[in-house]
Amino acid sequence: MRDVKQQLTGIEIKDDLEVEHGDLLPAQKELVDAILAHPGLSLEEEIHRRNTVIRAVMRYCGIEEGGMHASRPKRSSGPITLPGKSEDASQLDLDKEALEAAKVSVYKETRPRICFVCLGNENLPTDFRIHSFYTSGDLSKHFKRKHLANTGKGESIRCNLCQVDLDNKMHWQ
Repeated sequence: MRDVKQQLTGIEIKDDLEVEHGDLLPAQKELVDAILAHPGLSLEEEIHRRNTVIRAVMRYCGIEEGGMHASRPKRSSGPITLPGKSEDASQLDLDKEALEAAKVSVYKETRPRICFVCLGNENLPTDFRIHSFYTSGDLSKHFKRKHLANTGKGESIRCNLCQVDLDNKMHWQ
């Protein structure tokens, strides 16, 4: 911002990229230094500089990507809408109704959009258990990434929703 103001007023700007760190946290200092570093003179130096910047951004952000929520806007999910309840109905009853509606959706729909594995996982919060994906294809991607990829070859598998033991990964798929 300071440089832009100096340019507008006609003041000469220093060409060096020295930055006053002031009250920045160490991760912020590292990020600023990495981003404003001079480009490398060789391809290897430039690749090293780029990788340093990427690592600095990762350390600064500290957020794991690839959450369960779809990036597209939600559609209204017809079969999972809850019937109207009075305001004094407890959250437990609403959660129970939402779970039952989601189970009905998984069992009845030809191409469901709710993950049966997540729905059967009682350790997850209700919002994650009943999450409705934008399309059934998005559900397939989620199932492959989150469930199939984390299952070993000879590992025994149990569907907690149906209470059925499966022989192998292929039966689960």
